[in-house]
Amino acid sequence: MFEESLVNYNKKVLSAVSEVSDALHGYRLTKEQLDENKKAVNATVRAFNISMTQYNDGLVSYQRLLSTVDSLTRNQDRYAQIKGALATNVILLYKALGRGWQMNKGKAYVSREMAEKMKKRTDWGLFLDENMTRLPKGFTDE
Repeated sequence: MFEESLVNYNKKVLSAVSEVSDALHGYRLTKEQLDENKKAVNATVRAFNISMTQYNDGLVSYQRLLSTVDSLTRNQDRYAQIKGALATNVILLYKALGRGWQMNKGKAYVSREMAEKMKKRTDWGLFLDENMTRLPKGFTDE
């Protein structure tokens, strides 16, 4: 019985370590992809600006300009997808570290002082009540 419990315990520990390791690895790889894709977006923005100048000067065709717009749009779309994947990897890491991913029901999301500062510059409308505890509709199980 003791040996069986010890084996099960070791399996759980190894599984937890593997889960954290996988989450960290996924986060690191996605972060690298994001950094590289940001360079591609910046390069295509520069290419678009050059093409626009050349088009305005009559040096390139409208088709060439559209080609750079297409390239820019694809790179920006890819960047947005990678940012989403990065957020997912952060959540997976958070869960792997044992923190869970539950809503903060009934608890204030920000301090009273911060809530007062936020009220001065933002109209939260129906998103949060005066205690800063109510989530937008569709975010709760109720």
